[in-house]
Amino acid sequence: MNKIILSIALISVALISQAQVVKLSGPRVGATIVTAGSASDFIQNDLMSPGDDGWGNSSTALITQYGWQLETRFIESEEISGLVEWVFLVGGMERGLFLPSVSSLFGMRAKGGFEGALGPNLSLTGVGMVLAVGYTFKTGNLNVPINLSIVPGKSKTHEEGEEWIWDNATGTEIYVPESSTDYTTGSRISLTLGFNLAQ
Repeated sequence: MNKIILSIALISVALISQAQVVKLSGPRVGATIVTAGSASDFIQNDLMSPGDDGWGNSSTALITQYGWQLETRFIESEEISGLVEWVFLVGGMERGLFLPSVSSLFGMRAKGGFEGALGPNLSLTGVGMVLAVGYTFKTGNLNVPINLSIVPGKSKTHEEGEEWIWDNATGTEIYVPESSTDYTTGSRISLTLGFNLAQ
């Protein structure tokens, strides 16, 4: 983890230009690729847990994202800024879904427009870590930040306790032993862009 933070900081410093470090709070839009896993099962087939018909058969899913980014600076200089960013997104609305996520990111932004950050992410799949890199394009007074982020999937186990179920065909009870199913939540790879007037 320390190597990742150091690498991000060194890349940012190496790519410094003569522009001022910009503040980029504002709206975000984009898209997320969700790799095969429980999240993709839910998005594509409304499947909630292992055992549902078709569980684990979904392929990669694509959803749109809409939200807002807030940021606070804890280091301020002419060449680089240290940031704490809060990114609030809602995905899947084009599919009639409400898939919220919140990320709190610690990172650095160089005055050349490059940035890198990492931190915790909270979504319907649980808590994970997000790693993000980005660059800000400038057109007149308009800043257009573009960010690429990834939340790696997590391996989980779904456990079913033993139970007796009634079989209508035979009119008897059937014993079902306890079982467990290993699965992954699937990774999320997002590309977002924003709009912000120069400050």
